[in-house]
Amino acid sequence: MIDLGSPYSWGPDCILVLDSLSRFCDAAYDFREPLTPKGESGKYDARAVYGDAQDAVENVLATLTSDSFQTNVIVIAHGTYMDLPNGEKKIFPQCVGQKLSPKIPQYFPSYVRYINRGGKRTIQLESDAMIDLANPQPSKMAKSLPIETGLADFFAVLREPPKIKPKLVRKV
Repeated sequence: MIDLGSPYSWGPDCILVLDSLSRFCDAAYDFREPLTPKGESGKYDARAVYGDAQDAVENVLATLTSDSFQTNVIVIAHGTYMDLPNGEKKIFPQCVGQKLSPKIPQYFPSYVRYINRGGKRTIQLESDAMIDLANPQPSKMAKSLPIETGLADFFAVLREPPKIKPKLVRKV
C-alpha cells in the first residue's frame, strides 16, 4: 500500500478526485440512518437523517474548497433534473435529499458538464437552458473540450504547470 499522506499536504501540483459525489451522498445517508434516535413509536424521523447527511456532505465540500486546502479538487456527480420555484427545470448534482443539490455549484469556481451528443462525448463549458456552468476564463477556452485532453486543457488555462514531480512513498 502506498501512503500519500494527507491531501492537505499534497499542494497545487496534485488533484484529489471524488468520484462520485452521488455515491458519497448515499454513503453519508447510510452512515447516519442507524445513528438516528427512534421516538416512542420505535420509528425515526427520516427528515433528521436527510438533514444530518446533507450537513455532513456540505461540511466536506466546504473543507475541500476552503482556502486552506491547496490541493486541486475534482468532484464528479451525476445530474438530476429539479423543478425551480419559477417553473423552470434545471440540472443539479444528485445528492442526498433536494435541499443541498442547488447549493453545491456555489462551492466551485469551475463547474463543467460531460455531455454525449450524437455519440460524441465532450466537456461542456458554456451554460445553456438546462444547466448553469462556471468557467473563470471563458475568453481563453472553447465552448467545449474533447474528453481525451479536455481536463488537461482546462487546467493548462487555469493553473501553472507542476513545478516538481511527485515522489511516492511506500509504507509497509
